[in-house]
Amino acid sequence: MCAVSFALVAAASILDRRVAEGVRDLQIKPSIMHSFAVDAIKTLGVYWTTVAIAVLVAWRHRLRWRAAIFMLMTGLICLLGNLIKWMLGRTRPFKFEPRIGEAVPFELQPFRSGWDGLFSQRNLAFPSGHTMVAFATAAGLAIIWPRWRWCFYAAATLVAAERVMENAHWLSDVVGAAGLSICGVHLMWRIIVPWVSASSGIKNEPQATANLSQS
Repeated sequence: MCAVSFALVAAASILDRRVAEGVRDLQIKPSIMHSFAVDAIKTLGVYWTTVAIAVLVAWRHRLRWRAAIFMLMTGLICLLGNLIKWMLGRTRPFKFEPRIGEAVPFELQPFRSGWDGLFSQRNLAFPSGHTMVAFATAAGLAIIWPRWRWCFYAAATLVAAERVMENAHWLSDVVGAAGLSICGVHLMWRIIVPWVSASSGIKNEPQATANLSQS
């Protein structure tokens, strides 16, 4: 899964400049990008939405608080994304100084602004934070409610598309964010399965997976 993600990011990076310039040339009206529908899609990439979903999971899923905690833990993957942003220092489309107005996808400024930059995250692009939250939440939901997994991933894909269409991120930013989130959440799930098994009275891992996936 990780290897596929790296390959997709490499392929998307080839299109970064072309896609960013194409979106700019579309001249999408601000009233459209800030409409209620678009803002609602963007909200799916905010961690407070994940918290609300975790409350719903605690109410509806048979494992209650254990499934809810798993959903909340997906946010740890997003914190890793913030660290990667700061370490790489990639700038959003048309925001790179002093060449503002140009599509400059491959100019990096690692550890920009020192330790302050880790928390301010000003105009840092890779990976997309909203996309990471959306796909991490989708991956978690896909594990506990696999029957609806394509709906969850479709919603996350809308968030990724919105970030690109707003020219807030390069194409490879959202592709990389999706890959990191999905791989990270599945790795986290593999790590916490023994805890779920023990707290649920289940003796082996396959049974734990099947149990968690039932509502």
